[in-house]
Amino acid sequence: MATVGGDIKNFTCSGAITQYHFVKMSAAYTVEECDSEGEVPDGIALETGTDGGRIDVKVVPGPCKIAAGDVVTLNGFLQVDSDGEAIDAATTGHYIVGKAYQASTAADEIIEINWFGPAYLSQVGD
Repeated sequence: MATVGGDIKNFTCSGAITQYHFVKMSAAYTVEECDSEGEVPDGIALETGTDGGRIDVKVVPGPCKIAAGDVVTLNGFLQVDSDGEAIDAATTGHYIVGKAYQASTAADEIIEINWFGPAYLSQVGD
């Protein structure tokens, strides 16, 4: 794995990966797109990748772009949806992955967030 920068790493793709979607490790130095609601991502894909290709991934917490999976509330806490996109965190027991710097009005909009990095368990909804 080649280091691109302090907060960006280059990984091999396991399957197709869409730009600005959450990814998780599937093997050593390999990532796949997140595919379960509420799971813990290891980073955010900064470009689109194909199976066996290589992509840059933001791995350190901080400001980043992400695809919204639905309407997202400004300043709302976020979780991963089943397509690897960000949605408002509204379910207990899911992992909080960031906070929205921008709202979205529909799915697939690209918004700015503060990504928290590997997430923490939500108590939202209790």
